[in-house]
Amino acid sequence: MSGPSQTLNAERRTLNAEVMRHGTYGSARFSERRAVPLLRVQASALAFEAWGSLEVDAREPLLQRKFRSVEALADFGRAGINPMKQRRYDLEERLMEFAVRVIRVSESMKKSRAGTYIGDQLLRSGTSPYGHHGEAEAAESRADFVHKLKVCHKELREARRWLRLVQRTPLIERPELLDTLMSEADELVRIFTTSIKTAERNGTRRSAP
Repeated sequence: MSGPSQTLNAERRTLNAEVMRHGTYGSARFSERRAVPLLRVQASALAFEAWGSLEVDAREPLLQRKFRSVEALADFGRAGINPMKQRRYDLEERLMEFAVRVIRVSESMKKSRAGTYIGDQLLRSGTSPYGHHGEAEAAESRADFVHKLKVCHKELREARRWLRLVQRTPLIERPELLDTLMSEADELVRIFTTSIKTAERNGTRRSAP
């Protein structure tokens, strides 16, 4: 008979496998430089992220969802990690790594009219989210915070389009190498979509009489 603990263990195995396969949540070099025991914490980070953004199966019993979230927080506590600080650091690191990879792509593009124009557009839209995210952390109000998140979101969506065009044309020698970068762009767009919705929802609740 399966229970919450068995379900949790199965999910952890799946998440651990995903961490090992992608090698990243906050860093593209995670699996190379971290000890194996920390994979459990990293898997819990994904579980906690899913719980926090409500990206869970609606059919799953509420008690079981809470159980999984509590277990994820417990893993953080045993590892001496503050989950909220970890999430902020992960996103900052991911945006910087994304910007670095975009810079490398733009520098390697063909020297042509199209390559120069699209390279400039990609360079601008792919690197600006890292800076705007820093501005969002120092926002003067909730409205300012949401606005800066939306700027990041818009720029990431634009960068994703330019990457697709670069790959389709193609404007680099090995366009297949853009697959992982485009996947990261997709994930970052989803993260900011969820963050914006959460920030707007929280703002509406606080302003309600």
